[in-house]
Amino acid sequence: MMEGLLVTCVATVSAGLTYFIHTKWRLNPVLVSAAIALLVSLFCESVSGGGSTLIEAIPFVSLGGTFVGMSAKKKVKSIYPILIAGFVFSLLFIRSSSLFEGFGGALGLSACISVLAVTGMQKVLKKTRVTVHKRKLRKSSY
Repeated sequence: MMEGLLVTCVATVSAGLTYFIHTKWRLNPVLVSAAIALLVSLFCESVSGGGSTLIEAIPFVSLGGTFVGMSAKKKVKSIYPILIAGFVFSLLFIRSSSLFEGFGGALGLSACISVLAVTGMQKVLKKTRVTVHKRKLRKSSY
């Protein structure tokens, strides 16, 4: 339970921090991702005296979260969908990390799936709201 909470927090914070830094200060998202992943990895290396498998997994979770945060400002206009996508990424990481074992690009694929799911859901909800609003206008004009 605590492991899942830690994975979720690390992925969500990494995604949000990467998105915030690269959009606020217009820095290269790849460099921001690399810097955050490096800092998390160095921190985990300094505290992993016992060789905990959770501590060994945290840098991977952080790197995947930064992949989520690398989304373009043109496509994702707010930080909130990025935070939700970071959460979705953490769930994918927890549930499917063994499924993608041996495949290259599993973190990027999971990040892509989570961003596409959240942005797709946003579009569906927006279209639904517009459709409902148009129906209300038609009913009121009769």
